[in-house]
Amino acid sequence: MAHLHQFMLKPSVIILVLLPFTVFAQSEDYLPLTKAEIGKHFKLQYIGQLHSEHLSGSLPVGLYGATISRTGDEDLVFSGEDKNHKKWSFQISGKSAAFAYDLYIADLDRNGYKDIILAFPTGGNGLAPLTHILTLMFDSAGRPIPFEADGYSEHNETGIPDLVDMDNDGKAELIYMNFDEGYWITSIYKAANGRWERVTGHFGRRNYPLYTRFTFRPNHKPIAPKVGRHPYTSDLSNLLPKLRGHLLSYEVPEQGDPTLWLSTESGKRALCKPNAWYDSFAVLVEDQAGRRIATISATKQYPAPLEK
Repeated sequence: MAHLHQFMLKPSVIILVLLPFTVFAQSEDYLPLTKAEIGKHFKLQYIGQLHSEHLSGSLPVGLYGATISRTGDEDLVFSGEDKNHKKWSFQISGKSAAFAYDLYIADLDRNGYKDIILAFPTGGNGLAPLTHILTLMFDSAGRPIPFEADGYSEHNETGIPDLVDMDNDGKAELIYMNFDEGYWITSIYKAANGRWERVTGHFGRRNYPLYTRFTFRPNHKPIAPKVGRHPYTSDLSNLLPKLRGHLLSYEVPEQGDPTLWLSTESGKRALCKPNAWYDSFAVLVEDQAGRRIATISATKQYPAPLEK
């Protein structure tokens, strides 16, 4: 499941946000949309590939730009300042350090601030998702908000075909597909105010989500699932926090799932144990110094304030 978990830590009023990014799979052979419905591809500015031997020093994104660096563990770090000149940083796990990141910038939600888009291989094969798509969008205060999905999208210097502008309003949509109970499920996510929101119900000529039956030949015909079938797709929207509370402790083992113990606003003790096998996660810490974000599989020493 994809949820946004937000926790508040005493006494420094730090916010920790846990973002699970559920895997999705996409196949053009089962996409139930015509070229006219898809509209035009969303225009991205291709910056180039990021790898150990090639790092761009700065990017014209957010309010005041961002710098790019790497840690000793090959984690990729973007950093900058928000509207109030508070620092922000985003650290991506070095688990994909063996692959180059295709880097793009664009104003996905048309709020006047250019955002960061990364596409890079998962290292999977066969039916496993092949591509990570990660966006770092900026809200009205110039603070970054991460989003990630894994799938089969192509990506090169011309762009990412699954990022489109279906309604011609200048804002990006993401075509998202997953497979469950014999059906390909097509959902649409729309960029707005620094976040991604899943479209539910009528949009354009269709009502979403759409279901396409798996067959041995290409099939683009949307149908209602059979009685008794309940094909499932996670909601990846990152609009609102799912849970608020105080972080009591956490552990990120060398192997196995991370564990977080929380005290909810009602005073109850809660365990949060994301499944690291098929999801990836980010932790967001916000205090008076600014905002720091890191994928939970990044170096365990980061972000340091969590260890206090």
